[in-house]
Amino acid sequence: MTVAVGACPDAVAADTLTIAVAAPMSGGGKHIGPEIANAVQLLADETNAVGGIGGRLLTVRLFDDATSADVAKTIAAEISAGPALAVIGHAHSPVALAAAPIYRDGGLATLSSAAEGALTKDFATFFRIIPALDAQGRAAAIYALEELGQTRTTIVYRDDNFGRSLLHAYSDQFTKGGRGRVRAMPLPKGPVDWAAVVTDLAADPGLIVIAMQDFDAKHFLAEKRRRGNEAPVLGSQAFARDVFITLFKDEPEEAARPGYFAEGLYAMAPTILDTANKDTLDFALAYRARFGASPGWIGVKYYEAARAVVQALGRAAIGNTAQSRDKDRASVRQALAAMDSPSTAVGGLTGPILFDAERNRVDSFRVGRFQGGRFLSAPVQLVPVADPRSVDLPRAMAADTVRKIGQEHFWRQRIVYTGIQPVSIDKIETKDGFFSADFYMWMRFVEREGITAVQFPDMIRGGYNPAQPVASRKADGMTYLLYRVKGDFRNEFNLADYPFDQQQLIIRLANTHLTREEVVYAVDALPSGRADAGSWRMPGQWDGRQVDRFRDDLVSKGALGDLDAMQSGRALEFSGFKAVLMAQRQVMVFLRKNLLPLGLLTLVVYSTLFYPESMLKERLTVPVAAMLAASVLLSGVQARLGDIGYTTAAEVIFYIFFFAGLMAMLSALVEERLRLSNWPRLMIIVRRGSHILFPLTVLATWMALFVQYRDRF
Repeated sequence: MTVAVGACPDAVAADTLTIAVAAPMSGGGKHIGPEIANAVQLLADETNAVGGIGGRLLTVRLFDDATSADVAKTIAAEISAGPALAVIGHAHSPVALAAAPIYRDGGLATLSSAAEGALTKDFATFFRIIPALDAQGRAAAIYALEELGQTRTTIVYRDDNFGRSLLHAYSDQFTKGGRGRVRAMPLPKGPVDWAAVVTDLAADPGLIVIAMQDFDAKHFLAEKRRRGNEAPVLGSQAFARDVFITLFKDEPEEAARPGYFAEGLYAMAPTILDTANKDTLDFALAYRARFGASPGWIGVKYYEAARAVVQALGRAAIGNTAQSRDKDRASVRQALAAMDSPSTAVGGLTGPILFDAERNRVDSFRVGRFQGGRFLSAPVQLVPVADPRSVDLPRAMAADTVRKIGQEHFWRQRIVYTGIQPVSIDKIETKDGFFSADFYMWMRFVEREGITAVQFPDMIRGGYNPAQPVASRKADGMTYLLYRVKGDFRNEFNLADYPFDQQQLIIRLANTHLTREEVVYAVDALPSGRADAGSWRMPGQWDGRQVDRFRDDLVSKGALGDLDAMQSGRALEFSGFKAVLMAQRQVMVFLRKNLLPLGLLTLVVYSTLFYPESMLKERLTVPVAAMLAASVLLSGVQARLGDIGYTTAAEVIFYIFFFAGLMAMLSALVEERLRLSNWPRLMIIVRRGSHILFPLTVLATWMALFVQYRDRF
């Protein structure tokens, strides 16, 4: 990634298209800047890997806005004067507000997560990649009333555009129809006495909503926790990411217990990975593989922003010269604005990327909560019913699986925190393609019918009875169920590395009765839900290495005969879960039983290189006999492997042995021919060369195996 700290050059390369990323790489927001930059660069690299945009490569220039309005103005002027055709970034509202007029004057479309409503209302070049702040405020109020059961709220807010916008949107929805009461507490101008702010809270403030940026919330939450105030807190998307707790890293309480100050904090989020859809999870895996850390909603939404820009660049008529720059920027802006309907929308990770009349992303919010230092989905989510015609609404509302709020209908999506802990793997049959497993499975969820009606699609023998848990209890409105499951499971084995192979033993479960809108089986990320790797029994010749657990959704892109689904273009998704047990074959057992005899045969063949000239017959027959014996061993190995269409590491070892045997025979024949031709000196050279080449071949083979599989011995 190009890091731009000075002015952008005016020259434009005809074969590259440039976009600018303005991210807080320093200052109060520095904990999210790298995620923005990484997500955009990942999309740019993927685009360039498939040929770019119409044959032109995409260049990303990174600018640090330092979480500062003054710095933002400076870099906005630099970006406007340079070759960039669009801008992605400025994640904080005050910073974005400072830069927006400059981008407007430069004709640059700007895509940002900054939530301040004035940005899209006052600046025609600004596009928000999440819904508007007033939509977030209304969603927060609805959740507080419907799911948290709160009727009183104290809103502590920073008296700026962001804080006031969230205050008014939340208050209007929360107090509608007289259902709730709101007390507003503005923070004082200038330096804030956070102890006084917490003291001013009523003894029973109800739900506390904090309408401020994350670097302000740090001080409020620390003081609140230290003063023993236990009132629940709900915040905006500014706090909805795991990295939020890093703001407290210098506090002694945080060092002793990570997540101490944020524990129990609710926050609105455009997406949360533990309950995200398959496309989003695939992106998260690619991001982690590239950058070594998992993204939050920031990475997801800025990746989508980059995808929208790439599509706009592809749809626009780009001259890509200094003279056409203003026209090019206008074309990009128009292409983005045209993404205003399902037919013109761009495919995103969380859904179609389309904008409303004020250029806000049409999307919904989810609610998460900090638990054990992690930001996880709350146990119930309100998910808009995308197509009410496809749902039996009276029946769903009677069962309280759907609620009507105003004129909209929402699924009460249950989040089922799921885990699997192996007890034992009793059998691994690589030839027959199955393994036998005994394990515990548990679920924690808010009660509703059908959640435990899961199937194990790979189970070929065994059983699971959802009506017979071995343990159950209810606490804090959640149901906990523990099951003991035994059975044989179909599995695909990759034996290319045999006998140094590691095998993935996969246990999958799925619920094909409830769609993903109704239930999501999330990985239980709390400490009590973590499997203790290596604590289960394994069959002979195998060791258990680790257990990884994942979401495993079943997605059907087709309509499956549903005309409404075909017209709406929606995919049918069912939530699932899988546990992946890593099993390592005990290499030394195989070496003793199979390769030790092969090693002895190798020594026998090698010894023939030292036979005298008079023993030519033995120099030929002994290697042949050794190869025949090795063929018997190889047949035994292949019989255990079954019918596979590729070569294994074990077979390669045997083939190298056969090569060495042929080398010994060829050496004997060449030496004999040279002796008969009366070339004694050359005969000696060949003999000595074979003495060296043979062991070098064997040694190189084992060195190569050790280097490749050194962690498996």
